[in-house]
Amino acid sequence: MEWHVVQLKADIDTLEILESHWTLLHQDGIHSAYRFGVVSTQGNQPVPNPGDPDPDPQVAFPYPYNTITEEQAIEGTKILIGEEGVLALEQSCLDEILAKQNPETISGTPWAPQPPVLPVAPPASNPILDPRVPIPGSVPEPQVDPRFPNRNETQSSPKLKVK
Repeated sequence: MEWHVVQLKADIDTLEILESHWTLLHQDGIHSAYRFGVVSTQGNQPVPNPGDPDPDPQVAFPYPYNTITEEQAIEGTKILIGEEGVLALEQSCLDEILAKQNPETISGTPWAPQPPVLPVAPPASNPILDPRVPIPGSVPEPQVDPRFPNRNETQSSPKLKVK
């Protein structure tokens, strides 16, 4: 389970944290479950003391806004959600993934026509589609110069002699 706090809201004067916007993500292979929400302190926490080396662990956000870490914010958020709430959220993610891995229902519109099957791309060695192979008749055959019938030379435009 991946818990994150994506935003905190605090009082500008006291730096007391007022809200925590959180996300919960659980992934298992190709399946995932996602939850998100906002919890509020409702202003009934004591104002944090920035110099307190041992803050009260039961206060959700004992650290001021400008010094709190993400780990501390996650722990504070979980305190506000409550132990039972955290367990319920995590279990709901597990249940959702289990349902995706073992579906019991099917949905759709069975009366609708099936989508057409797309043709399989031909291999690159197909002379019609391979750009390296000229298509017969698309490139003019070289003209044999009648002056040199035994040579495999092509007819070229007359060259001007420079005097």
